[in-house]
Amino acid sequence: MKRFFTMMQLAILLPMGYGDSSDAASPTYRFGFREELYSSGGQSPSAVAINDFNREGYLDIAVANFGNPFSEDLIGGNIVAILFNFGNGEFYHFAPASTSLVGEGPMALASGDFDDDGDIDLAVGSANSDELALMLNSGSGVFDSTLNIPAGGDQLSLAVAELDGLPGIDLAAGNYRRGSVTLLVPSTDPFRLAALSTTTVGMKGRESRLECDAKLTPAACGFGGTRVAAGDLDGDGMADIAVANQDGHSVGWYLNRGRGVLKVAGRRNMEGNPLGLTLADLDGDEKIDLVVTNPADERVSIFRNVGSPKFGDPLEFDVRVDEYVHTPGPVVAADIDRDGLNDLAVANINHGSVSLLRNLGRGRFAPPQAIRVGALPEALAAGDLDQDGDIDFVTANAADNTISVMLNVSASREFAADP
Repeated sequence: MKRFFTMMQLAILLPMGYGDSSDAASPTYRFGFREELYSSGGQSPSAVAINDFNREGYLDIAVANFGNPFSEDLIGGNIVAILFNFGNGEFYHFAPASTSLVGEGPMALASGDFDDDGDIDLAVGSANSDELALMLNSGSGVFDSTLNIPAGGDQLSLAVAELDGLPGIDLAAGNYRRGSVTLLVPSTDPFRLAALSTTTVGMKGRESRLECDAKLTPAACGFGGTRVAAGDLDGDGMADIAVANQDGHSVGWYLNRGRGVLKVAGRRNMEGNPLGLTLADLDGDEKIDLVVTNPADERVSIFRNVGSPKFGDPLEFDVRVDEYVHTPGPVVAADIDRDGLNDLAVANINHGSVSLLRNLGRGRFAPPQAIRVGALPEALAAGDLDQDGDIDFVTANAADNTISVMLNVSASREFAADP
């Protein structure tokens, strides 16, 4: 395995308020992060996933490299690299998978024990392939076999969920060119393999389409759906699906009627092209809300779940920390400051930063604070990488072929809340 080392350690960029994200009376709190840059193991990294890939009890990082988009054969692409965690948030080497294991132009990653052998596997969606690549972990983070599953077209987003109520992990894939969402559930023998050398044993996904309501426009049925997320939107114990439709200028949601049948339940139009999507309870009412980023107005929109589920008018929050173009993209929700409320982190693609919006409760958020990362952060993931109980972040930086590992040091004396 090829060794690689930390390339650079950067100082922290902290709060610069800009816009009208919350009332001026909100308490002051400063986030603090320490960033380290690592090689992505290829060119133009486009997706990241965090999980324990070698069973050592620490969160490792998988990064998918799209490849140089200006070269005919995507030089440095079709590579998924694994970075293993020492346990303290430092990563010691990467193990690039063979380029033959994934489709051309990988753009999406999801992780889970798909073959039920106790090891965490990877699902890889690609922009230039109609098939999803399921990379199987043979142990210790070694991925040496792949199953290719028809997935309805270029998969730019993946979500892991329990959709059909049967054993096995299911997947939802957002397909851009076909404007659809494909549901992939295990066939007869829930993702169990009789032999790793064949693809004919119970491993090909059963594809089913979402059912569209004739009263809704095609956009509501997933036209241009680039981001997909799963969560229980109606509180019935089954995972539902939400889709940010980039070309459809909308966000739509689909309710699970059981056995993997999802029906369109609603849609909200948006100005511009929604790019990032996540689901989380942001107002403390135990209902899952929709969170969407919109590059056109440099804001993040929160659609509060008011029941059934129905979603109210969006609450808009500015992500900008200065006058430069930010282009908010990937978004995650997590309790960054450990106060029991889900905060928001938004990767700003053209600004080379991540905006952090602290949740003040009752639908209010403090003005954004920003931390600098590498150039063109196109993917964002969150998890406790250094075992200290705080949420850390990882971005995939397409322009400089790096990933940024941002360790949360907000609880330290230097970055504590102002008195």
